[in-house]
Amino acid sequence: GGWSRVTLSVSKSSAPLPIADEYDVLIVTSEDRLMAEYPRLKYGGTLIYASDAVNNELISKIAARKNAKTYGIEAFSISKSLLGNLRYANMVLLGFSIPLLNQLGLALRIEHLVEALGEISARDFESNKKAFEEGYRRAVTVISQQETT
Repeated sequence: GGWSRVTLSVSKSSAPLPIADEYDVLIVTSEDRLMAEYPRLKYGGTLIYASDAVNNELISKIAARKNAKTYGIEAFSISKSLLGNLRYANMVLLGFSIPLLNQLGLALRIEHLVEALGEISARDFESNKKAFEEGYRRAVTVISQQETT
């Protein structure tokens, strides 16, 4: 249980200490993490969040303050309905994030993440993969809807 914080730096050159003072993208699973981390979100950045764990009114205020693009997914509800367990919500959110990050110009490849998932115990691999794929599928739908409007 509990929260974790990960900083991912994507760069063409090596970064000796990949700790960011500002984030281009912030991904959160809870309101407390949002409140702790949003000050570091760059103006005009992107906020991706678990919409069933974070107050939408709060998201709207932060989006206006930071001029941020926002994308929410009901990660916990999807995890519970798809797999009967809330613990896969982070994978739903990760899968949802990849197409959105690629839209921002990051070249993240799903194959690398599926390969990394292979290092998870066999017991959890299929559930994590299923959660990831569902999040990914939903982001592709969001992107295609944006393109048609």
